[in-house]
Amino acid sequence: MRSDLLVLAPHWGGHFAEFTRWIVSAGVARGHALALAASPDLLASAPDLWDLGAVVHPVGQAGRGGAKPTVRETREMLASAARLAPATRTLHTYLDHALVPLALPSPGLVPPHLAGLLFRAPFRVADPFASLARQTARRVLLRRLARGPVRTILTLDQAVVAPLRRLGARADWLPDPAVVDAAPPSAREAVRAEYGVEAGRTLAVLFGSLEERKGVHALAAALLRLDASAAQRLAVLIVGRSADATRPGLLAAIARVDAETKVQIVLRDGFIPDDDLSSLTAAADIILAPYVRHVGSSGVVVRAAAAGVPLLGQDGGQMGREIRQHGLGRTVDPLDTPALARGLAEMIDGGTAFDAARARAYAEAHRVDRFTDKLYDILLPRQAS
Repeated sequence: MRSDLLVLAPHWGGHFAEFTRWIVSAGVARGHALALAASPDLLASAPDLWDLGAVVHPVGQAGRGGAKPTVRETREMLASAARLAPATRTLHTYLDHALVPLALPSPGLVPPHLAGLLFRAPFRVADPFASLARQTARRVLLRRLARGPVRTILTLDQAVVAPLRRLGARADWLPDPAVVDAAPPSAREAVRAEYGVEAGRTLAVLFGSLEERKGVHALAAALLRLDASAAQRLAVLIVGRSADATRPGLLAAIARVDAETKVQIVLRDGFIPDDDLSSLTAAADIILAPYVRHVGSSGVVVRAAAAGVPLLGQDGGQMGREIRQHGLGRTVDPLDTPALARGLAEMIDGGTAFDAARARAYAEAHRVDRFTDKLYDILLPRQAS
């Protein structure tokens, strides 16, 4: 049986389980026949994906975690998905890792009417950190894709739609989705009590996967530079899952902050269920996102805006642009340790550069239903009655 849409989700980690859940649920709710070809790791991390109403096919190797697949593995996943789940249209949820095999396709490799979500567009406005050679190579690949196998490129960054179209791509923007329902006021005190946050302290929260690129070490270095007055008024809560390879360094950095400053610093190492994120965000006075050379969007930005909590984020890339453009908080170069420390101290004193009304409007524009409605209006538009 041919489905209306094949959702090809070969990657695991980050927000991919949420994205996949939202996309499949919305398509089924619209009455479409959906197939889901997903990595075994993704299906293991989110078993409810089997029960959303789509026909599910595991593709690729289990036990890879978030490792980037090789070109050969990507080609095999594409071919398996096209063979196992014939569909009228196909959505690849992470086009970035499929650029090379799709640019040099072979018979039976490319699913029909292929669209894909592109997270790292090869333009200086989107990725100011990439070398010119790397950006040029990716533009060449995208130009080849635009002339052949990829019918539509979808991006979460409005600034790259026009450059993509100049390459010849059929490109469109989708709002980076996040759950924007505010947690009840009681969640604030409950979370503070759960983590033992001392009374009278400004609570700054960093959550998500605790990779080095998320700026945990940059934050620790800045905390060591805070003056005693600011430090004794600050509690930092770090919540998320660390990797075996990086955990010793993370623990050492936190131990040093605890020993050498008056900051109250608390680590909770483990996966954060989606349902807990709203309460965690609502409990904060500041959301920390000092990502290091991060490219693209982040659900942290929308969640903070929805909760009415100011962000301290990186100054580069899409995150920095959107924080400044929509009055969502302060931006700073996280690798400039004195600047990061100053920014944090100023936010403790109330200098947030936060505009609550603009933040609410930004969050409303990024609701999950805005994302899925536009996605399906592009891929499977409803027929006029």
